[in-house]
Amino acid sequence: MRTEYEQFLQLARENSGYFCFMVWDYFKFPEFFNLKISNDTLRCNYEHYVLFHGKPDKIILEGFQPKGELVISFKPEWISLVKDYFYDFELVVEVNEKDKFNKFLCMELLEENFNPKEQYQSRKLTREDLGVLTIKRRIHQSRGIGGVGIIKNDSLLGCAFASQIVQEEPFSFASIRDVWVHPNYRNQGLGADLTSHISKIAFEQKIERIFLWVEERNYPAVLLYEKLGFTTVDSVLSAVCKVKKKS
Repeated sequence: MRTEYEQFLQLARENSGYFCFMVWDYFKFPEFFNLKISNDTLRCNYEHYVLFHGKPDKIILEGFQPKGELVISFKPEWISLVKDYFYDFELVVEVNEKDKFNKFLCMELLEENFNPKEQYQSRKLTREDLGVLTIKRRIHQSRGIGGVGIIKNDSLLGCAFASQIVQEEPFSFASIRDVWVHPNYRNQGLGADLTSHISKIAFEQKIERIFLWVEERNYPAVLLYEKLGFTTVDSVLSAVCKVKKKS
């Protein structure tokens, strides 16, 4: 009989775009990775990140009482159950809508589909560049491949990171995070430059696939990624929220 973790890895292989961040957590910090499976339903969480998969089942939430804010990710069929067990919903990424949930597209890039830029304005970030990065970006820079950035007059104009890499049989992928361009320099192709450059570095390190999540309504970013060769392989709803206390 397969263990719960074997079931998790099988589901992750079949739905890599959806599970990519949790797969990294599983291999990187197994002692802090939590998993519960009931029939066809799965809940996995690491720190304050929680992901649900399968048929909605309240059993998967029994005894789940973490404190503080969580970032939960789930499929649309989970909304009713999510509203029953969580409250104080906020968007993970701000958009010009009144919805309480973001819809992210899970996008994948294979090397054979990659349409790289020929020249790059960005460069690989180094230890000497840490002074222009926020604390969160310094953490990204310290992990995985690190990042690329565009720096002018000691100011960061844009960045992108591949801070999560998994090269554990049968997985070989990198997850791109925090693709950002300063508002004064947007619509100049810098986002494509940064994403293409960090993808190129990942493929040079024998990574087989690259994943990222992008807000569905961020149409310019979605188009940018599609032009580079990314395709949408899944989608997910996400929100920041809290667990309701038991009565």
